[in-house]
Amino acid sequence: MVKLTSKGAYAEAVMLYNTAIQTKKPKVLVEGDFDRKVLERICNKKLIDVRSYVWDSNDKKGDLINLVKKLDDLNRRKDFQIFVVGVVDADYDGILDKLYDDSKLLPYAENIFDTSLSTDMNLLLISDLSLEKYLSDESLSVSEINNVITMVSFFGALRTVKKRYEQKVKKRYEQKRDYKVYIPLSDLRKKIVQNNIKTPQNIKQLVEELEDISPPNTKRFFEDARKHKRLEKVLNRFTNESIDFHQYINGHDLSMFMKFFGAKGHMREIEERLIHSAELNDIKQTKLFKQLWDWGQLHSIDLF
Repeated sequence: MVKLTSKGAYAEAVMLYNTAIQTKKPKVLVEGDFDRKVLERICNKKLIDVRSYVWDSNDKKGDLINLVKKLDDLNRRKDFQIFVVGVVDADYDGILDKLYDDSKLLPYAENIFDTSLSTDMNLLLISDLSLEKYLSDESLSVSEINNVITMVSFFGALRTVKKRYEQKVKKRYEQKRDYKVYIPLSDLRKKIVQNNIKTPQNIKQLVEELEDISPPNTKRFFEDARKHKRLEKVLNRFTNESIDFHQYINGHDLSMFMKFFGAKGHMREIEERLIHSAELNDIKQTKLFKQLWDWGQLHSIDLF
């Protein structure tokens, strides 16, 4: 798999645009196969073409957004309707906009629809349930449910604090490009579920394990988090401000810890069950699918 250069992205944009025009079949670009399967279950796939971003990328969401921007440029020059849009996860940009008055990360761009208020498509699918209800339906016991919720909340706090730190550093030094803190959260998650380390019992233990496997250039991030008790404060805000779980929990964290603590099947099976058990009428009322419906109406297409 090759990366899409700027020149290649323009060529790809032209090809996507021309294909959509010729087939009279608008296209929706998504980040990955899970998102594609969700849209194909809910939308009328005979009338639209849902396509995963297939190019190699260190920032799939950013590259997808840039590709759609190039398509927008083509649209303006050719004075055609918007035949290609992107759907991306909001990740932790939505929760930052909610928690901090100076955070203005969403929306990303014209013709880019995101999953906010949910972090990603997984959480959007269960946003109308309580997390306890969803986990109970997956045959987890009360203690297993509590363990899952504790771990995904810890990881959610870490992801929130990481994103906020990156945002503040970028603003402080007026950087044009996004600033990234490379803490290996996915590696830590893997170590836990593979029993390579003892399951952390509190946020302090989790941070200690994470710091042990993080590169030296993350030292300032961890020092800042400890000095200002940022993780503890964020966890308290989640609770005290009654922030819904789907705004700060990561879908892959959830599926992996569900499997670790007792859910049946592999991660992919857990996520497939989620797709097929989702209440379609509830999902169609979310902001994302209302935006897709409105976009479909521009082309006289009833998407659902």
